[in-house]
Order: sequence, then structure tokens, then C-alpha cells
Amino acid sequence: MASLASDLGIVCPSFTIGKSKYPVLLKYAMDRITPSTIIGAFVKAGIVPLDRGAIDKSQLIPAMFPAVQNINGTVYLQDDYQK
Repeated sequence: MASLASDLGIVCPSFTIGKSKYPVLLKYAMDRITPSTIIGAFVKAGIVPLDRGAIDKSQLIPAMFPAVQNINGTVYLQDDYQK
């Protein structure tokens, strides 16, 4: 989004995009979207085809809560499971 905003002359890339400018920026991006950019986004994210190595796991923040899994495979927060 920052590069799109710069292309529009709204902000420099290091600034936050405010609520008043976001609709203009979103329309600009939506007008330029193509099927190939959508497919490319899924490929880059490792979703299609599935690539579990696409995301660098060292950049993830560890969970701050304990989770438990029931026999059906549903994962609950520890507090929700005990109720």
C-alpha cells in the first residue's frame, strides 16, 4: 500500500496512511487488480500451490496463551475449554 500511496502522491512511504486517504488508495489498487496479481499473491503467500516454507517461521511471534485440542481437533484457549 505504501508504494501505491507514493504513486498517488498521497504520502511518502514511511508515513501512516490516514482514514481520509484510505478509500482513494483502495480504489486506486482495486482498479489495477488483475487475475494474474491475485494468483501471484496466493503463490507468494504459499497458499496455492501449498508451500509451507513460504513464510519464515523465525519471524512469527510465539503464542501468548496456552491452547488445548479436543478429540474432534478443535483448538480452544485454555480458559474457554475449562468452562
